[in-house]
Amino acid sequence: MESLEIDTMIPPLADLPDPGPDLAPLRALHLADQNTLIADLLRSLLPDPQLAEADRQAIAAECQSLVEAARAARPALFEQFLHSWRLNSREGRLLLTMAEALLRIPDADNANDLIHDLLTRGDWNLPDDDAPTLIQIAARGLSLSARWLEQDESLPDAWHGLRRRLGDPLFRRALVQGVQLIARQFVLGETLPQALRRRDPSLRYSFDMLGEAAQSDAEAKHYHHQYRQAIEVLAGQDPGLPVLARDGISIKLSALHPRFEFAQWATVQEQLWPRLQDLVSRSAAIGIPVTLDAEEADRLEIGLRLFGQALALPEVADWQGLGVAMQAYQKRAPAVIDWLADRAREHNLKLPVRLVKGAYWDTEIKLAQQQSLCDYPVHTRKVHTDISYLACAKRLLSEPKCFYPQFATHNCHTLAWLHHHLDGFTGDAEFQRLAGMGEAQHRVFAERHGYPLRLYAPVGPFNTLLPYLVRRLMENGSSQSFVNLLLDEHIAAEQLAVDPTLNWRPAREQPQELLPPPERFAPRQVPTPPSLTDPDVLHSLRQSLHQWHDHRWRAGASNDQPRPRHSPADGRELGEVFLADADTVHQAYAQAREAFVDWSHRPVSERADIVRRFAGLLEQHQSELLYLLMLEGGKTFADAFADWREAHDFCGYYAQQAETLQGTPLVLEHVSGEANQLTWHARGVFLCISPWNFPLAIFCGQVLAALVSGNTVLAKPASDTPFIAWRAVQLLHEAGVPEAALHFVGGAASQISDALLNDSALAGVAVTGSTATAKHIERTLAARDGPLVPLIAETGGLNVLIADSSALPEQLVRDVLTSACTSAGQRCSALRVLLVEDTLLDRLLPKLEGAMASLKMGHPALLASDVGPVINAGARDQLEQARAELRRHARWSAVTPEVDPALGAQGFYVAPEAALVDWEHLPEEEIFGPLLYIAAWRHDERDKVIDYIERTDYGLTLGIHSRIQAHIDDWVERVRVGNLYINRNQIGAVPGCQPFGGERLSGTGFKAGGPHYLMRFCTERVVTDNRSALGIDPELVNLGDGP
Repeated sequence: MESLEIDTMIPPLADLPDPGPDLAPLRALHLADQNTLIADLLRSLLPDPQLAEADRQAIAAECQSLVEAARAARPALFEQFLHSWRLNSREGRLLLTMAEALLRIPDADNANDLIHDLLTRGDWNLPDDDAPTLIQIAARGLSLSARWLEQDESLPDAWHGLRRRLGDPLFRRALVQGVQLIARQFVLGETLPQALRRRDPSLRYSFDMLGEAAQSDAEAKHYHHQYRQAIEVLAGQDPGLPVLARDGISIKLSALHPRFEFAQWATVQEQLWPRLQDLVSRSAAIGIPVTLDAEEADRLEIGLRLFGQALALPEVADWQGLGVAMQAYQKRAPAVIDWLADRAREHNLKLPVRLVKGAYWDTEIKLAQQQSLCDYPVHTRKVHTDISYLACAKRLLSEPKCFYPQFATHNCHTLAWLHHHLDGFTGDAEFQRLAGMGEAQHRVFAERHGYPLRLYAPVGPFNTLLPYLVRRLMENGSSQSFVNLLLDEHIAAEQLAVDPTLNWRPAREQPQELLPPPERFAPRQVPTPPSLTDPDVLHSLRQSLHQWHDHRWRAGASNDQPRPRHSPADGRELGEVFLADADTVHQAYAQAREAFVDWSHRPVSERADIVRRFAGLLEQHQSELLYLLMLEGGKTFADAFADWREAHDFCGYYAQQAETLQGTPLVLEHVSGEANQLTWHARGVFLCISPWNFPLAIFCGQVLAALVSGNTVLAKPASDTPFIAWRAVQLLHEAGVPEAALHFVGGAASQISDALLNDSALAGVAVTGSTATAKHIERTLAARDGPLVPLIAETGGLNVLIADSSALPEQLVRDVLTSACTSAGQRCSALRVLLVEDTLLDRLLPKLEGAMASLKMGHPALLASDVGPVINAGARDQLEQARAELRRHARWSAVTPEVDPALGAQGFYVAPEAALVDWEHLPEEEIFGPLLYIAAWRHDERDKVIDYIERTDYGLTLGIHSRIQAHIDDWVERVRVGNLYINRNQIGAVPGCQPFGGERLSGTGFKAGGPHYLMRFCTERVVTDNRSALGIDPELVNLGDGP
């Protein structure tokens, strides 16, 4: 390929938005220590201890009175239902699954399967005989239904079939009606006119158009249209009412664009912002209030940026109806209020601020743990969130000219506290609650004190409410939920009235933190990925990457043959690699064989320490390696970091495993007078052949496993990615590996294969690559004379994802895209074939088409790029031929927009594409790129799915998406694959957590990143010592019980 001038090449992270100084104080608190934060908030809440005690007693008395009055009122039947089957019970979780899945399953067969599966797994007898009559009737009905469905081995199959045919329609109808009844507790109507007919004239309303984040532009346009319609329907309100006394709407920014994320800021500005501006302008013209809803922590800053832009619109100044929701469980919440106060003063506005505690806690905790963050972005204890809420409320009340506070809470103590502090407040305020929650206490509170009350009222069809419904059920059913505690008569009102500031203890006085820091959930200490939502972090990273922008690399011994290497992203010349020949290979083997004696006899602890030093050097040279991964490997920034991080993780994991395996002999069973012990020893010189798709992680994984076990190594990287491997070898030498013990061998395998595989010093081969490559190596090793040489092979896979109609389409689409398109589909674990139940197709395919259209192909050095190039021209051409064949058989297809033509002319880009085909056109061999084959199966064709997977003879990864545990159990039992993932994506195995490797055509085992992997690099030796050879058995002599 012709090289381009370097000054025309895209610099790293060139599309990074300007960080802006005004949000910097928020970033400093994102992952701050919560004990320090809470201590600061407590000081702001308790300035005068004597006055605080008097206030506390008055608030406690008011809270107790509210609790007692709310309990005296008749609780909602639904609240009693959740109290009877809490979510921390098995039955509560089964009912949650029922509520989440039943209404959206499109066919009766799977609805029946779900009902059978869930009802027969629970014990529906209530332990509490005092439960209300209707609850007891429901329990008896569930119990009788479960017994009806249970299999009785003494009865013939025909009888069971008859019982199912008789019972299924009845149970399904009853349970669908039951779930709809639950849904109606939280949803005011399926349309806004329907909801308005149920409107209580004594309340204000904020209507939420049900639906989660848009996954396609079509969905975003649909939500935008829904919001516009809602604004028009609400136009006819009393013009004499102040704007903030009128009914309004709540807007989710993620519903207005499928890529509402910081990395896509330019697209957000171009496409989302005009939609938001349109809604704000229409609401201002009509005169109804609008609140921008709170979402996940990663979207906080980008949401505030858009809110700040909206505040600057001229129509907002006269309208003053634009508000925002703020989550108190976020550690940044007090700083956000300070930022909002500055914006209010800047624009001379009084901002409505809905203060909530937060509804995405579980998601935030899991994401923090997955990323091994140093801390959580949210408070991890309920008492901390309660304190934060009070501190945020106090800040809102301290700025009556800046804020119109809207206090959303169901907690009686919080209501009492707010009532007490509103006594001297000179501004206006209102209270809010969610439809279906906290009605009893709010009714009593409103009757006593007369504060305005607004109902947050979701509107939409039942099949769109499920994620929202699950969050509400989790809040209501949680053991810490105040709504739930209120119903527990065993908890005294005095306990519920305790000031949260009294429940807080400094960290040194807490016996144990309920939730350890997220970094503890990583098996080892691994670097935290840079936040893709923090401009300060990304700008610092861009500077460190930029120093390598003009660099030229050289790999290999200078006496070998030089060859230039170019980037698959844009054709720029990266440097030159010196290719080894057969003589170079044999010299390396000779040196490695000689070095083996010294290296293998070093203590394993010394070798492990060298590997750990190498991990430190990976950190020191992170920016260079990341830039090489992007330019030489063609990886997007997120993929490059994942590759680097896995290499780092292998260091700690294999060092630890080697010390365990080789550190202490294994004592075996023995007869009296003998001692038996087993030890593990290095084999000799290992040949490690690594691929280009994980040029750092897999290269390091193989080499480190061999070295730390005591072997010496010839490292043969893929010819497409020599510079990354060369730098890793140099760093290993710097860490302490002798040069003679580790040799870099660059060059085309076809030219040096015989020399590599037939040298007498070769003692083992580890290869990751195609099945054909592994087969060739296997045959060559089998034909050798001399000692048998072990082969450790990780090869390809024709990976399948199975989805039945109980799968959640939104989750399925997200996981399909991640599994099929990440790294441009160039992962051996990547999804190749999606087998989906036919009744789900009508809902799935439009979502998948829109989601694929929202992906962005581009230069891997750009932050916004989702899909980068494939590795070389040959790969591109093969994939384009496969695409042409796929399109010939496609009954439906969806494709990602092509890369910019100018960039496409210089790099090797293949747009991801998915197509629905008939079964006879499914592939039988791996296609290594972003092409996805889809085929449909009927409910009675589950065997057909298994037969296809078995027929291919691959066995690497499999994904399953289903809510029906019986289906999952059946597939898990019958499918032979190395790594199986349920209701998540099927890539990204973590060492020590998901050891990776397949079976049959997909590999030999043992799994990389697993507890047995190092054993394949070793040989076992057993020593038997006859300790009674002198005629005395020391063990018997020392027993003490002899005659």
